[in-house]
Amino acid sequence: MCNVYCFSGSGHSRAVAAFLAEKLGAAVQDTEGAEPSSAAPCAVVFPVYCQGVPAPVKAFFAALRAEQVALVAVHGGVSYGRALYEAKRMVRGRVVAGAYVRTGHTYLREGNVFDGAALLPLVQRLKLLQEGDVLAEVHIPATRKNPFAAFAPAWRSRLGVRLLRGDACNGCNVCGGACPVHAMRQGKAGGGCIRCLRCVQACPRGALSFRLRPVLRRYLARRRTAQTVLYL
Repeated sequence: MCNVYCFSGSGHSRAVAAFLAEKLGAAVQDTEGAEPSSAAPCAVVFPVYCQGVPAPVKAFFAALRAEQVALVAVHGGVSYGRALYEAKRMVRGRVVAGAYVRTGHTYLREGNVFDGAALLPLVQRLKLLQEGDVLAEVHIPATRKNPFAAFAPAWRSRLGVRLLRGDACNGCNVCGGACPVHAMRQGKAGGGCIRCLRCVQACPRGALSFRLRPVLRRYLARRRTAQTVLYL
């Protein structure tokens, strides 16, 4: 048995998690609401936010009790910082595999395209976990991270991305129910918003949208890390 857990804002991480789960004959479980107390091995798929680990994933890691863990960090190609290294330090169990997976960038409205063939060696390692093997821990290096990336990442995201509520909003609060940090209410974002844009995806009336500030548009224009990186 190998569980596949996923946190995803706009679907990029979920697409990668679904690929892995399909190869394993498993189901994808959301990190929110999951009960990760089992010692069963697992893969945890999450997006890179501000070159690090999103707050909801940090909370999940604090509750995770798996003895063997594979970490998969999904990024839009600007910089993945040292997200895997930081995630490994949060996990109690033994990290037996890691991957940085390049896919589309949410803020650039790019699709969920990634190199599935490059992930097949990771799939094979996960199958060993599924068969009950005990694997050695892998070394995940502390890759380069911008020294300013860890400074108030949620605040900087709110500065860079403006959420817009259109006239079609009828106050149904579906966005509030979808928000992983409980920062949305009837189409308005509170101070805890991490700009994952799940609310934009969830709105049944298409009333929510977003706009990038000029400084963030210039930053995202830099192109970009292309390859998938595996630690096996």
